[in-house]
Amino acid sequence: MKNRTRKLIWWSTVIGISLWLVLGLASSLAKTPNASALFISPLGVPSLTPTPFFRFPVVSNAPISGYFDHKGSYRESNQLVTFFDGRHSDSGNGFWFTCPSPVGDDWVGCEVAASSEIACPDNKELWYDAHYGTDFEYVADWRTGSSCNLGKFQGITRPVYAPAPGKVDYVGFNDPYNGNYIRLVHDLNKDGNYDNDGLRSYYLHFADGGISSSIVRGAYVSEGQYLGLGGMTGKASTPHMHFEVQRLISGQWFPVDPFSWTGADNDPWPYANYNYPLWHYYNYIPATYPRCSRTIAHTAKSWSMATLIQVIRLVGSPVVPTAPIQLSSLMGEQSLVQC
Repeated sequence: MKNRTRKLIWWSTVIGISLWLVLGLASSLAKTPNASALFISPLGVPSLTPTPFFRFPVVSNAPISGYFDHKGSYRESNQLVTFFDGRHSDSGNGFWFTCPSPVGDDWVGCEVAASSEIACPDNKELWYDAHYGTDFEYVADWRTGSSCNLGKFQGITRPVYAPAPGKVDYVGFNDPYNGNYIRLVHDLNKDGNYDNDGLRSYYLHFADGGISSSIVRGAYVSEGQYLGLGGMTGKASTPHMHFEVQRLISGQWFPVDPFSWTGADNDPWPYANYNYPLWHYYNYIPATYPRCSRTIAHTAKSWSMATLIQVIRLVGSPVVPTAPIQLSSLMGEQSLVQC
């Protein structure tokens, strides 16, 4: 009798949990017209309709040292820096980061009153003025002090893979700023034409001899295809990948921020209407997520009891992830977690 009672309790629990999950998923899907297109920026709500396209991160497990500067006109150095999430420096707050020629100097903003790197805490530094890309560092210890040390990182490289399908539009070598670099054009609307969507991306600072021999003008690349070994050629004080997205606007190419704009005020970037969120997180939760909001939006597959318990643990308690969380074992390959 006791065994029968335990079994009844067990199956009642399983059925109850299953109904709870199904109702929760149905509620999420009902609130989201196209759940498969759900996209939440890691640090806020994007200002424009999301168009997930470029895999994030471009370089896996790479810290980001520099973000897109939204403050000022294109190529305007005004010693002011504003990031996509609204963090910004005020006039006079920052310092010159110096490097030997031909690298040159850059103005790094600071969120607090500071006129030197010593006075500006590392977590308040905004790298850097008139910077129009995202910098993925190849080493965790990328800081060098108040001036760069080019010898510290000699020989450090990382493999770089295409974050989206594209066609090779240009391959450049020994550029004083870009170093060895690749430019891809993209078929955003997936009509088979890569030349009419007005979207292109740059990959800078490949190592000498590092660009793959298969990357030649006119060649097509798939997402995840090997592009080459990243280095620090051109204007680079550390080994990193400068990733930049540009849109064709009124016949001219201008950079846009794939993070879009999540700040409380209006986006100060002059081409804000083209700052669509373009990151495709693909089952990836960056370690910088503040916490999970306990919402899952996707059609459930056939889950075991153990998997149901995992999901309950995941969505039942907000957490601060210390590492990327892969969800393909819990849900379909296109599943997304809203955090």
